[in-house]
Amino acid sequence: MGYRQESNGDSTTRSITGIVVMIVFFIGMFIIARFVLKLLYWLSPLLFIGALILDYRTVVGYGQWLVSLVKRNTVTGVLAILASLIFFPFVSAYLLGKAYLSKKSKDIQEEQRRQREGDLIDFEEMDSRPLEFPEMERRRRSEEDDLIV
Repeated sequence: MGYRQESNGDSTTRSITGIVVMIVFFIGMFIIARFVLKLLYWLSPLLFIGALILDYRTVVGYGQWLVSLVKRNTVTGVLAILASLIFFPFVSAYLLGKAYLSKKSKDIQEEQRRQREGDLIDFEEMDSRPLEFPEMERRRRSEEDDLIV
């Protein structure tokens, strides 16, 4: 009763349309990925320099890790160095992200330390004599006059 049989042509058209849409989608994703990789490739020296500026210890730590890997297992260490060179755009982006997070973490810790301990402030030493204000002087004199009378 409520069952409607589709013709074979309608199903074939939908299948072909789905396949075409899927192919266009994957081609578009490939073009976008290629653009991002090219952009990352050209920006990688700037990302590496940015990582050095933000927190050079992150880059030094990565280099020390590679050296220690070569000392522990030469083949793995050499492969890791080669992979770091081949995938330098990704490594530089990783190092920049790690340096940024490291710097933010240190800033937050410093802010918490400052809140906990308080900031040191510059000060100027004042004269040790008491300050005299005109109103206080008048009051003092009137009190002295009252005592004298």
